[in-house]
Amino acid sequence: MSQTLTASGSTLEPPIDTKMPHLPGLDGLRGVALVIVLLYHHGVTWMTGGELTVSMFFTLSGFLITRLVVNEWAKSGTISLKNFYDRRIRRLFPASFFVLMAVVIIWTLFPGSGRRLAFWEWMSGMSYFENFYLQSAGKSYGGLFGLGNPVQHLWSLSLEEQVYLVFPVLCLLMLRGRYSRAAVWRFFKVLSGLALLGILLGAYNRTHVPLWSHLPVVEAKCSDSSCAYYATEVRVGEFLMGSAFAVFWSAWSYVPRVTEFLRRPIVAILSWPFLIISYIAWFKIGWRNQWGDVFFPWSVFFNAFITMAFIALAHTGVGMGRLLAWKPAAWMGQVTYTVYLVHWPTFMFWDSMRLNLDLPKIHIPLTDWETTDGFWHFVFKIAITFTIVCLIYYLLENPVRKKKIWKGSRLYVWLVAMTLVGVIFAVVGNDRRTAATDVLAVLDEQALAMQKEALASLPDLGENPPDVSPVDSDLPARMMMVGDSQSWVLAAGLDDWEASNQVINQPSPGVGCGIGENTRLKYLGIDQDKRPGCTEWRDALGPI
Repeated sequence: MSQTLTASGSTLEPPIDTKMPHLPGLDGLRGVALVIVLLYHHGVTWMTGGELTVSMFFTLSGFLITRLVVNEWAKSGTISLKNFYDRRIRRLFPASFFVLMAVVIIWTLFPGSGRRLAFWEWMSGMSYFENFYLQSAGKSYGGLFGLGNPVQHLWSLSLEEQVYLVFPVLCLLMLRGRYSRAAVWRFFKVLSGLALLGILLGAYNRTHVPLWSHLPVVEAKCSDSSCAYYATEVRVGEFLMGSAFAVFWSAWSYVPRVTEFLRRPIVAILSWPFLIISYIAWFKIGWRNQWGDVFFPWSVFFNAFITMAFIALAHTGVGMGRLLAWKPAAWMGQVTYTVYLVHWPTFMFWDSMRLNLDLPKIHIPLTDWETTDGFWHFVFKIAITFTIVCLIYYLLENPVRKKKIWKGSRLYVWLVAMTLVGVIFAVVGNDRRTAATDVLAVLDEQALAMQKEALASLPDLGENPPDVSPVDSDLPARMMMVGDSQSWVLAAGLDDWEASNQVINQPSPGVGCGIGENTRLKYLGIDQDKRPGCTEWRDALGPI
């Protein structure tokens, strides 16, 4: 410990190790997790567990932020709240304000199907209260992939900002005037207790409305586990587990020995299967599989310990830590924040255009795989996303963070200017955006068009049609698949089977239509008195 502190004329030895090397392995870990998020948000069906990458980001953020704060305290004996908030604002606000301004401008100038954005939806993102808005509006997590808005993904960044607002104050209260190793261990115990409380609240919120909903005037309309998923008081548990680990790692005297042990060849070899098993675990204990019922509290709790193990291995620089420290992976980790900001509205806008690329299928060597339209859509979305990301990161975000541009109060002038431009477009263009045809209406139109096409293909049999008809064995068999949206999906998956078995299949789906009467139901997170087109679809089943 080479750093010292001068207090009241005396020189004190720092109570913890103040060495804080950069860990490119943690950047690489975020980069790999980012790839999973991108695939997950693209809708790759086998990529489940993407929610746990967000959980990992919370734990990583807790570790990294606490590492900085505790290190500052160890060197100076205090924590500068002014410097902390200035660093956070310079790091986070320029890119997010710019993206939010651009989104509301583009959505206003080019409204259309799948491009709806209400004023309060945009404002909740701008004010970093997106997670509270989603709870109060009763927006389920599943709705993010159905009828989400282009800023709905900011719920996680909103949650982190809320934590950043309070966390340094807690650190200052716990550590100021207590310059000793005992104070560090007390702080570790407090963080661990608060983390456990947040994790346990996840089990409670899974079946109850958030605690703040019991306050006067405010009310949360969420009624399922989304109450826990978006809740700051719940997700802070994952953040604080990373924080507690940062304090533990900086104060535990056996850390150098542990690090040397982790550098042993046998551990380096075992780190590879650990990496594979960890990613398999993400696919098995995620929100959308058989373990979804225990996502809170057990999945996130288990995932936090996996993240801690990755953090420990990242200190070694051997084994899989070398892969995670690979420059392309580390670069992905460095731009994770910008990619996360940009990718969702980019994906939504591209998907809303419903382009028929009709590009050639390319066979993947040594496999039975072929590139599909979904693959090419993903390629174009990623190319556009990273083009925008590079422009924002290198021309705006990084220069502002390093104080090469927007120095001093100029930063706040630009932030206010972007906010005002965004608010003007959000207010003036609200009717234009909300009047755009929504996704449900387009799905209804497409389903009804398919039904009409199916009916039109039938011959006119007159009033008394025959009960039987001759069958030409040389003609392919014809069948019609009738049902809700699942029948639509199943029919699309039978293309190869139809070709090899000489069958012509005509789907006639009733999207969102149940078997019974056309009654009130909840479809893609939205309550509807009656689904448009369901009655017509059901009435047509008789003639078919």
